[in-house]
Amino acid sequence: MPRLLALLPAAALTAAALAGAPSPARAAVTIDCSAGPVTIAGSTDAYILTGACSTVTVTASNVTVALAGAARMDISDSNVTVVSTGPIDSLLVTDAVSSVSAPAARSAKIRSSNVALTIDALDSVKVTGSNNSIIVARGTTAKVKGSNNSLAYTRLANLVIRGSNNFAKVRKGATKVTVHGSFNVVRVHKRLHPSR
Repeated sequence: MPRLLALLPAAALTAAALAGAPSPARAAVTIDCSAGPVTIAGSTDAYILTGACSTVTVTASNVTVALAGAARMDISDSNVTVVSTGPIDSLLVTDAVSSVSAPAARSAKIRSSNVALTIDALDSVKVTGSNNSIIVARGTTAKVKGSNNSLAYTRLANLVIRGSNNFAKVRKGATKVTVHGSFNVVRVHKRLHPSR
C-alpha cells in the first residue's frame, strides 16, 4: 500500500500534463456532394464538400464548411462558418452565431441572431431576428423584421424595415424605402418612396 501511495503524485502529475497538452489537429472531412443531398451532423470538424451539391443541411455546431456552391443550404445549429466559391441558390439560417460568404445567391432567409452574411449578388434577403450583419454588393429586395440589424449594400432596389434600431446603408443607385419602427437609421444614395 505505501508503494501505491508513493506512485499517486507521479500519476497525478502525468494526468495533469496530458490534460493540458494541446490536442492534435484534425484533418478536414471530405464529402462528395454528387451522390445526393448531404447532412453534416458531426460537430467541431472542418468539412470540404466536392462535386455538385444539391441540398446541404448543417445540423452540427462549431463546424467550418467549404464548398463550390449548392442549390440549397440549411443551417440549423450555431457557430457554423460557410465559405462558398460558387453560388448558393437558396440559403436558410435558423440558429445563431454563424457566418456565410458566397459570390451569389438567389434568396437568403435569416431567422436567428448574430449571423454574418457576405454575398456579392443577392436577389432577396429576409431577416427575422436581431444583431445580424448583411453585406451585399448588388441586391433587389431586403426585408428586415427585428432589431439591431445592420445592412450594407452597394446597390439595392427595395428596402423594407419593420422594427427598431436597425441600420441600413446603400451607397449607389436609387432605392425604394419603407420603414416602420423607431430609431432606425437609413442612408441611401437616392430615396424613392413606395407607391400608395
